[in-house]
Amino acid sequence: MTALWVLERVYLLAWASAASSTSPFSEFAEHWTAPGFADYVDALGELATLDRQDGVVGEVLSQEVAFWDMTLA
Repeated sequence: MTALWVLERVYLLAWASAASSTSPFSEFAEHWTAPGFADYVDALGELATLDRQDGVVGEVLSQEVAFWDMTLA
């Protein structure tokens, strides 16, 4: 649950920071920042038992970075 929450939170934050009315990706940003999606991410966060000391969040973020590095190579 924690891993899913981290991944979805990353998408929410990334698209929120990339949102722009002039972006060719505005449709995607609108989708991934919609209030319903934000509520879903918040609900996942409430369900996840987050012990930030166990390294789960850092490991998921590390794997996410590695994924995007691989796709951009």
